[in-house]
Amino acid sequence: MSYSRGRMDALTDGVFAIAMTLLVLELRIPETVTTAAFGHALVETVPRLAVYALSFFTLGLSWLGRAQMRGAAEEISRGEAMLSLVYLFFVTIVPFSSMLVGRYDEAPLALWFYCANLGAIGLTSAGLRFMLPRADTDDPPGRRVGASLLLAVSALGAAALAPIFRDGHALWALAINVLGPWLDRMLRKKAS
Repeated sequence: MSYSRGRMDALTDGVFAIAMTLLVLELRIPETVTTAAFGHALVETVPRLAVYALSFFTLGLSWLGRAQMRGAAEEISRGEAMLSLVYLFFVTIVPFSSMLVGRYDEAPLALWFYCANLGAIGLTSAGLRFMLPRADTDDPPGRRVGASLLLAVSALGAAALAPIFRDGHALWALAINVLGPWLDRMLRKKAS
């Protein structure tokens, strides 16, 4: 059984658009804040704003990566369709896991849940990338997956361990993930 790639692409675009929009709903200042206390309340939103920015750009880069995975075929297999749904499931959890880290930034469990969520997105994305032959590259699937996955796993591992060694540095470790596309480009240039 096969499915329309166009329909899966449309679903993917919609899920990413909604998930990225839902992220901003966690950025609020209480309505009871007075004008005198507004500056202080605004400063208190900085940790949530940092999580929002990290999550937004992580999802944005994930969407860009997914958009680049488009194969030449107009149909996708049942396996690719099912793995795509699992991938999108994990994407839809990002607003929730971001909220946990934004509200409970001192709780390692919130960070670990966020890391697990991003890790699940990375693994399902790697699975999709590995199973999809691309007409526009001679790279074997393992090479397309390797560098980005290694960077993501390293960043997630560092972030998960950060609360044990030093509070407040976990999100910086996760920010390393935005280097993934740059690392891929550098490796491709070096190989050619």
